[in-house]
Amino acid sequence: MGRIILKTFILILGTTLAVKINTFLDGKGVEEVIALLLSIALSVAIVYLAEFVLITIPYRFRILRIIFDPVHTIEGYWYEHVISDTHPYSYACIEYDPLSETFKYSGQNFTTEFTLNATFKSERITIHKASREISFHFTAHVHRPNRDDMQGYSRIAFFSDGKRSFTRGQGSFTEPEGQNDTDIIMKDVTIFLEKIPYSFVRYSIKKRKIHNNDDVRKLIQAFVQDRDGQNMESSNKLRSGQV
Repeated sequence: MGRIILKTFILILGTTLAVKINTFLDGKGVEEVIALLLSIALSVAIVYLAEFVLITIPYRFRILRIIFDPVHTIEGYWYEHVISDTHPYSYACIEYDPLSETFKYSGQNFTTEFTLNATFKSERITIHKASREISFHFTAHVHRPNRDDMQGYSRIAFFSDGKRSFTRGQGSFTEPEGQNDTDIIMKDVTIFLEKIPYSFVRYSIKKRKIHNNDDVRKLIQAFVQDRDGQNMESSNKLRSGQV
């Protein structure tokens, strides 16, 4: 919302400047057509420069993106609890690409033994700000014998902690369940999401960021153990900001 307001303000400013520049040039005796063309060219240049300085550059930094629009608090690492008896744990990373101005959603799914089950990534994400939801189509590579890559659709609603930040989510995704004579039968799978604090990432894998599959596995395993109360003391410290 902040970005839209700022763009609107810059556009109004550019239009106002175009009128003032045209009036100034006309008063200096510049030919009417030339004055009009110069005023339009200068106002367009000013608008583009203002958008670059006030919007494009700030949106390359996450902390500034959040100030402009709280929806960017969905960026980061997420734990997903999948309602499945065989592969209940997932890691998801939501990133924002300033160049394409789109979000990206990718991650990995694990079995109960924390063996890699699948990797997935989104196509273009649609943001539904009124309902605080995202939706996207995705492709997934299943790391099991005789299983083809799959495609599906997911929709996730996010919930805040009472402040500006989104810390929880709930949604579903579709995956193939079987096939009849004419169609592939799809089923809905429910997922619950919880934001993984950066402090927990540093604590569990001893790094500031995730770099490889082993980091992901260690992080998810530590997070599941933490949630199950096997490391309650560390959990309390982490969640209170003492670590």
